[in-house]
Amino acid sequence: MSLPFDRFRHMGLAHRAGLASILALAACDAGEPREMERITVRDSAGLEILEVDRDRVPAVWSVASEPEWVVGEEGLDLYSVEDVVLLDPDVLLIAEGSTQEVIRVDLPSGETVRWGGAGDGPEEFRGLARLFDLGEGKVGLYDRTRRRYVELDPDGAMIAALDLMEVSETADPPLMRMAGGGASGEPSLYLAERTGLPSGSVDGPFRGTGPVMRLGESVDTLTSIRGATTFVGDGGAGIVLFGATTLLAGEAAGLWIGDTAEEEVVLWNESGTMERVLRWRTEDTRQLTDARLDEFWTRLEAGLPEQERAMLDQMRGMFRFSDQIPAFGSLLADPAGRVWIGGVVPPERMILEEPWPAQEWLVFDIPAGEASRLTTPAGFQAMRVTGSHVLGVHTNELGVETVRAYRLIREEE
Repeated sequence: MSLPFDRFRHMGLAHRAGLASILALAACDAGEPREMERITVRDSAGLEILEVDRDRVPAVWSVASEPEWVVGEEGLDLYSVEDVVLLDPDVLLIAEGSTQEVIRVDLPSGETVRWGGAGDGPEEFRGLARLFDLGEGKVGLYDRTRRRYVELDPDGAMIAALDLMEVSETADPPLMRMAGGGASGEPSLYLAERTGLPSGSVDGPFRGTGPVMRLGESVDTLTSIRGATTFVGDGGAGIVLFGATTLLAGEAAGLWIGDTAEEEVVLWNESGTMERVLRWRTEDTRQLTDARLDEFWTRLEAGLPEQERAMLDQMRGMFRFSDQIPAFGSLLADPAGRVWIGGVVPPERMILEEPWPAQEWLVFDIPAGEASRLTTPAGFQAMRVTGSHVLGVHTNELGVETVRAYRLIREEE
């Protein structure tokens, strides 16, 4: 991948088909494999819109009951896995936040090599967050704290480093994300800047916006995205629980961007044009009801140590809540052309530092024109999907982390 490093260093920009088939899912006899739900495709002024009735989508796919492999149980302690990527079927890379290292694992032998470390040196990191497979054994790394993108050769030596530009219009550090894709065969990297708090005096929920730029031979601004919801007032600021945010997933054709306030995600191609929209309909209500709020406080009280429960009344005055539950909670894309839309992860998990819950996924298989549902295991946070496996980090009840791969299974198997 060739990036104009000097240009980025010195730039001063302002501060994980026409109508097609009609939805049809015939009732199946007991014991027969269920059909995948067909995706309705329509065209709107050159924009392809793919829709599905989520309530009719069957669980045709599943993940194996046991992981195909586990890394971290013996001889490798993992405490804060930020990202994982397979360079090939036998080589796993782990971004370990506790040591700010990239850990290269040879899966057949279990041998490990460590690159980087915590610090401010050329090959050191402060906020190691994302990994990118650049091909031929080369690796891209994103450091959110030092605002750097670094490329390493197959031996872990630095090839080049890019200091990322400031885009935020506020003095607050923006939340940054990058995703890999690329239609040319080389990865395209996308930088999404999301503003923090407003610069003026604002009360009530606030969602900042920031540009998404493709970092390639030129700087292409694709669009603006909405940032995570915050509230500002009474001299303080914080997250609005159940508030919407924006998720990104890169693929060969461009970048998927999804605002969790809506039941849709949009594919932006490399020229900065909306190319495809995925939408799902459901009869489920997303209203944050009194019953759901009561469940939140009950779980919070049960999960807090006895000495901290006296703080509940204070928490009730501090927390702000959205009126709506987000439409989804995770967004992934895989090399087979499938888009994975994960269910909402409840805010209680984050506050109580609980393991990741079992998560239901709506999977759009765009090449096949079909949709399915599947559920990933409790304790497992899916981070990547290959053509045949889902990879991620598993956290047990003691907080011990392992990296795992589960094989994807179709019902007919």
